[in-house]
Amino acid sequence: MQDLGTTIKQIRESKNLSQAQIGGHNLSRSYISGIEREKFHPSPEALNEIAQNLQEPLARFIPYFLQSHPTPRAIVRLANIFFDQNEFQLTEELIDHALEDPRSSKDYTTQTMALNTLARIANIQNKYTQAHQYFQQALHLALNNNLPEEIAQAEIGIATLYGQQGQHITALKHLQAAQNHLFTLQNRPATLMLRNASYMGNILYSLGWHTVAYEHYKHSSYLLAQTEDLHTILSFLMGYALSAHQVRHLDEAFSANAKALYYAYRLKEYELMADIYSNVGILLRETDNKRAITYLKKSLNLRTEDTPKWKKGYTQNELAQSYLRNRQFKEAHCYAKKALTNLDDTNPDEKAQSYEIIGDTFKKQNLHTEALNSYLQAKTLYSDTLKHSKVTGKIAEIYCKTGDINKGLTLYKEALEQID
Repeated sequence: MQDLGTTIKQIRESKNLSQAQIGGHNLSRSYISGIEREKFHPSPEALNEIAQNLQEPLARFIPYFLQSHPTPRAIVRLANIFFDQNEFQLTEELIDHALEDPRSSKDYTTQTMALNTLARIANIQNKYTQAHQYFQQALHLALNNNLPEEIAQAEIGIATLYGQQGQHITALKHLQAAQNHLFTLQNRPATLMLRNASYMGNILYSLGWHTVAYEHYKHSSYLLAQTEDLHTILSFLMGYALSAHQVRHLDEAFSANAKALYYAYRLKEYELMADIYSNVGILLRETDNKRAITYLKKSLNLRTEDTPKWKKGYTQNELAQSYLRNRQFKEAHCYAKKALTNLDDTNPDEKAQSYEIIGDTFKKQNLHTEALNSYLQAKTLYSDTLKHSKVTGKIAEIYCKTGDINKGLTLYKEALEQID
């Protein structure tokens, strides 16, 4: 088998590309020349950039890379690039190759890096017990060998698992521990700092501490300029936008969403683009409802057959609300009905909202019987106390309008008691 440098040169020349072209902005012509003449081997990150500039899959270069006898740590770094590309089988194969190398037996940093990556794969594959075991092994190994960055990686991973299980306070404790270890480093890894900040903001938001989450995102935003990890930047910006919207800092919410949309487009994350369009549509509803409808429609158009149905239903409900605000009752009714076909019993509040919107379209047209039936459906589904109280008030209003004053007053009283 020919060497890596010769392979890169042959592909480059077959495509009539210069050394400067395949080096791009980050790799000098002399660096590429040195690789092609086998004076030195490219790092995993450099090889990834060369592959992208050659418009060749990185996997094509794996045999040549391994032939150069890279260190186990370099192999794990290459595996992590494939992890970021969602190539999990290749990631696991490379990690196995690295850990089989005798040199890895005393390299605890490489071992913890590998365990953390295997844990993240297990988590994505919904193998939560296995993921937890890997993270715990990584944490134990890192603590025993005083590896702050690897400790932080494991703590963040464990926090993610607890967050997914709804154990937000426990997750927050692990994220705080990760942050404490990161602050002990003289050269703090910006990407890991930003990832930790993003997860922490998300947990704070999930706990309903919206102001605290917003202040946290704002305070941590300086890290955005220090990292080139687009996935981490995107995740942070989407959380920042949500928290800014919740506390009514609308200009910041628009700005964060615009930046997030740019990074989602660069990453070809079309589902996330759809989420962002939906968020912008909801933001615009209060100031420019026609534009809100445009953005919500863009969101729906980006959804595919693989999109979870509840996401489609959620956006259809938001679109129905915008049409209702525009007094376009036919369109509002249509999208609320479509939402019902995409929502099931695991989304009771969203289903209730669909019925409430349908009831509103009937009510606006003085179709009281039809409105009452829809509101009653919503009332049986709502678990949110405030929303349940609101729809109870609407039912009371219908009864009063249709002459059943006593029933209406009883329901008004019920609605007020729910708020108290």
